[in-house]
Amino acid sequence: LQVVPAYQRGAPISAAAFTRTGLLGFIGPAGLVFVAGKMDGLMAVGGRRHSADDIVATALAVEPMKFVYRGRIAVFSVTVLHDERIVVVAEQRPDSTEEDSFQWMSRVLQVRTDQLIGAAGQLIPGSGFALFIRLVSSFQAIDGIHQVGVYCLALVPSNTLPKTPLGGIHLSETKQLFLEGALHPCNVLMCPHTCVTNLPKPRQKQPEIGPASVMVGNLVSGKRIAQASGRDLGQMEDNDQARKFLFLSEVLQWRAQTTPDHVLYTLLNARGTVAGSLTCLQLHKRAEKIAALLAERRHLQDGDHVALVYPPGERPPQTSPAGPGLPVPTPGSPCPDPLSCCRRGPHRSLLWLSVRRLRARHGATASPSEHRHHAADRQDDRGGEASSGSGWSLHHRVCACVCASGCVCCSCLQVSRSACLMTSQILCKLLRSKEASAAVDARTWPPVLDTDDLPKKKPPLLFKPSNSDTLAYLDFSVSTTGMLAGVQMSHGATSAFCRSIKLQCELYPSREVALCLDPYCGLGFVLWCLCSVYSGHQSILIPPSELEANPSLWLSAVSQSRVRDTFCSYSVMELCTKGLGLQTEALKVGPREAPPLTDGWTLSLSAPQARGLDLSRVRTCVVVAEERPRTALTQSFSKLFKDLGLHPRAVSTSFGCRVNLAICLQGTSGPDPTTVYVDMRALRHDRVRLVERGSPHSLPLMESGKILPGVRIIIANPETKGPMGESHLGEIWVHSGHNASGYFTVYGDEALQSDHFCSRLSFGDTQTIWARTGYLGFLRRTELTDASGERHDALYVVGALEEAMELRGMRYHPIDIETSIIRTHKSITECAVFTWTNLLVVVVELDGSEQEALDLVPLVTNVVLEEHYLIVGVVVVVDMGVIPINSRGEKQRMHLRDGFLADQLDPVYVAYNM
Repeated sequence: LQVVPAYQRGAPISAAAFTRTGLLGFIGPAGLVFVAGKMDGLMAVGGRRHSADDIVATALAVEPMKFVYRGRIAVFSVTVLHDERIVVVAEQRPDSTEEDSFQWMSRVLQVRTDQLIGAAGQLIPGSGFALFIRLVSSFQAIDGIHQVGVYCLALVPSNTLPKTPLGGIHLSETKQLFLEGALHPCNVLMCPHTCVTNLPKPRQKQPEIGPASVMVGNLVSGKRIAQASGRDLGQMEDNDQARKFLFLSEVLQWRAQTTPDHVLYTLLNARGTVAGSLTCLQLHKRAEKIAALLAERRHLQDGDHVALVYPPGERPPQTSPAGPGLPVPTPGSPCPDPLSCCRRGPHRSLLWLSVRRLRARHGATASPSEHRHHAADRQDDRGGEASSGSGWSLHHRVCACVCASGCVCCSCLQVSRSACLMTSQILCKLLRSKEASAAVDARTWPPVLDTDDLPKKKPPLLFKPSNSDTLAYLDFSVSTTGMLAGVQMSHGATSAFCRSIKLQCELYPSREVALCLDPYCGLGFVLWCLCSVYSGHQSILIPPSELEANPSLWLSAVSQSRVRDTFCSYSVMELCTKGLGLQTEALKVGPREAPPLTDGWTLSLSAPQARGLDLSRVRTCVVVAEERPRTALTQSFSKLFKDLGLHPRAVSTSFGCRVNLAICLQGTSGPDPTTVYVDMRALRHDRVRLVERGSPHSLPLMESGKILPGVRIIIANPETKGPMGESHLGEIWVHSGHNASGYFTVYGDEALQSDHFCSRLSFGDTQTIWARTGYLGFLRRTELTDASGERHDALYVVGALEEAMELRGMRYHPIDIETSIIRTHKSITECAVFTWTNLLVVVVELDGSEQEALDLVPLVTNVVLEEHYLIVGVVVVVDMGVIPINSRGEKQRMHLRDGFLADQLDPVYVAYNM
């Protein structure tokens, strides 16, 4: 390239043309030319320029030719958080050991042992870190000589770096492989704590403004108080069944007399055929027999609790609180079924860890047989089986599930003080088996009643509760933080709940509703067991476990039955998206014309479905959840099955929590759910700033359905308990006739329970009693109109307070960080984050070979720095299926944290960023 040098004022120095060599240097005495480096190897880091050749020379000078293979070292810079960061990639000798690798890296970098321990707080579990701490010593290398920190030091096997035609290292291609996660290093050491010095200043919390001042400020600025309500339940017709019958048992008895042959429940199997059905009369008669069984064999008294342990099927509705003959006001206590704790096959180490966590929280101790069983399981781990559990024998897997479920059920029974336990004949034998006895002493079980062996005669007198405030059932659930909580639902709240759902979804006897979600707790239990009795519609029950064998079962049932309304869970939606995403054309044309499906899936449809799936009749497809709507998953589901006739606006979500099982639910009338985009950076400061779609740092938030009839919500400050203004972030408080009455013997602190279920505002309307949901969100009045003609108030859920992480003075929600991490590499299938001793720990599941494990470490560190301004402390790469997920599709992050601290994750690789 020909250039003409010029003075600063622009005049040329010489008329002769010069050629640029790309070399850096200077002219010394006697006209000698000194070459200092190359322009290509010049890196501007922290406002200073550094030569890559100098850093290569320094690294080689540590131990010349003893560790680095033929001196092959590549040094380049990558842009992370608005500055260049130095990356050193070296080929190690073929005979190098892991100890040699850590020793060489520690000598290249100037790192002190006391600094590392001070950053970590204490030694982090894992032999790799302990080895590194022993080998680290203070050596003046890159950091000491060049006064610059190395962001990433990676070691690759010999002869693996890309070469130029002349045999040198191809620097640009090496950098591209590093950024794409295709370098496949064998050792990685990240040092972001010492290199990244341009992080934003931590947030300094200012003194809180009083609730009265906030309210006055909103009134002065013209903002209304953030409160909204659904339709009024008090406006009832004279012939409404709510006036005639106060309890579900009376409703079922009335239906058995007026419409005895009307089918309430239809159960489908994995082949899509009807496995069983229940009419009003059959359900009523079976409930009477169960009442006779309880009256004869157990002689239960008013106030006794009966635990129900059933898999999804016909029996949960038969033993639900709707049964008229149940002689106690608290007949239902849904416990986890043996496979309900996790959506997918649980990792054996975390299974036992979850059990011990529940036991520790409720004062129970493990039996010696449980310790022996777990010790044998750990011995199997040391025997060299596959870490993912695929090599685990079916016998051991079933035994562990039985033992773990027995421990969880035992915890529920101990907390609820159940007088007896009702279950099927198969589960009855399973609970009394050798495997179950290894985990729980059989003598600690309450009396177990087999509901497959019922008496023939009817009970002499049917029990009727004295008033609507008596307890109907206890709803037990394990939260994402590992807390086993049972909430009390009264008969009045249960009836009001069913009526609210009936009005919102316009349910009546001629309607059919398809349900594909677990019936163990929350809204899933109410939809599966109670709503059909109250509303009279037919519920088509599809156990989610059947979709493992036939992923098209749910959609084919919806198409064949021409269902207009269906409910599912995120687990079901994710399974259909992944399992049927590439088979939409096959589902559309039907099995007679379709090509064979790929990925091991088989299309199992009955004869009436031969013409293909048609989802055009679906009016509402509601995802039942207790979290922020997963916008990406719902949009992917809508786009994938749009060719089958599914309208995008039909897909929506519901929102509920422990204090109120359903607050929002998209009904048949009203505007479509809206999506807004907020600034993620403002959200960390507990502020809501609406931005346009596609803006930097924008986060989509989907409306969580329409507020149910009889429900009032208000947004309050979780600390001052004062009302917030519209579009301001705060805690969601709810006032409703179907609020839970309180927790059942979990906390023991009456003040804390009263604060959850009986809170009052500190300013404004101080008379209304509210229940605190524990979720952050905001209300926004849209331009749309609802059925009443008023402007629609949309509720947007941001996340749970107990899961939020306080880092650098800001509030982070784990799902935001996890979403960014999953996008970084195609091999990351799942991710979970949590904090430990002020360190951010990231656990990623690897879907690929172990060679790709270390590629993920710099990518994860980079994306969290770029998008969230946080430094990752530990990156743990594990096999698929290790991150525990419950039946609702929620990650059990605290169980995962306990497994990490107990060194039971069996990771592929653990990287400690220093």
